[in-house]
Amino acid sequence: MTPENRGRLLLELHNHKGPLKKPADLLRRAASSEDVADTAVIGGVALADVVAGKIAEAQIPPNVIEAFHAQYPQYGTSFIEAVQRLSKDPEKLSGLVNGVKGKVLVKQWSSARWFDGRTFASCE
Repeated sequence: MTPENRGRLLLELHNHKGPLKKPADLLRRAASSEDVADTAVIGGVALADVVAGKIAEAQIPPNVIEAFHAQYPQYGTSFIEAVQRLSKDPEKLSGLVNGVKGKVLVKQWSSARWFDGRTFASCE
């Protein structure tokens, strides 16, 4: 754990009101769409940092930006602006993240090759 993360964790513990939950209770809880902004990571970038304005568009991997524009041409904005706008609606934000991750995966697989040199895309 980095000193910065440790300090952040200690601050959160200090500011926490009420009893802390036991780890077992947290593991039993089903994840919800409200957790997306706090926990989702795409291209190595935490959405919480995007929503907080700590990440610039240039810091997001190009394949994520390309996948975003390919999957959601109707937004016509930056990935950062779309995430920040949808951060108030966890269901839509979850959909955006899943759509971009899906498009990244499709693009990665479409360029992958079988042992004989054929691409996966040519086998459809």
